[in-house]
Amino acid sequence: MKQAMKESRRIFEEGGQEHQQSGISSQPSNARIKRGLTRSFSVREGASIPPKGIDPYMFPSKQKSIKSLFSTEGVKKVGKAISKFFLFNAIPFNATDSGPYYQSMIDTIAEAGPGIKGPTGYQIGNTYLEEEVQELEVYITTLKAKWPIYGCTIMCDGWSSRTRKPIINFMIYCDRSMIYHSSVDTTNIPKIANYIFSLMDKVVEEVGEENVVQVVTDNEASFKAVDIGSMKQIKETLDQAKMIT
Repeated sequence: MKQAMKESRRIFEEGGQEHQQSGISSQPSNARIKRGLTRSFSVREGASIPPKGIDPYMFPSKQKSIKSLFSTEGVKKVGKAISKFFLFNAIPFNATDSGPYYQSMIDTIAEAGPGIKGPTGYQIGNTYLEEEVQELEVYITTLKAKWPIYGCTIMCDGWSSRTRKPIINFMIYCDRSMIYHSSVDTTNIPKIANYIFSLMDKVVEEVGEENVVQVVTDNEASFKAVDIGSMKQIKETLDQAKMIT
């Protein structure tokens, strides 16, 4: 301990002598700067000395970082550009929430980087539309391959279009996936039991009698009157199911 105190006093006295020799200059010598840096470095590197008393708000940044600048001004700029496109083309606002492709589109544009040019109307209506149709056909084919394995449910629902036209939709559900099958415009057609029965029978034949496990319909009286369970092909499936259960 005494040796350390002597060494500290010697360094202090040498510093005083250097200050006197430098006259009016208040600049420390290179030796002092080197010693100061060395000592500071040793303190920072010493893991056993915790940095107590250092306030993170002591030296606030006066300039925004690139990340924070993008998260405020950049996001607002992107939002305004997209909003202008929606407003100019009278696109419904809820189109941003109607499917998974909105944010995916933005992410893809961001990954492409600046200078990317959007597709033309011709490209969307021809090149990309054809590609989309081909992708959907492949997707539907993969689902149809599951029908004999898991069976499928035919879902029938009646509703009105925007022009108040009565429409009956047919959907097919299989293995946690659902696809659209067909729609029938029933304007000026009485929705009697026999007519609805004929529509269901046609869908069952197109899907394949052996693939249909059940048919789910609307709770309207005409749908109930169809008594789908009395259909020959459906009744046979129900009888086989009762034998298992």
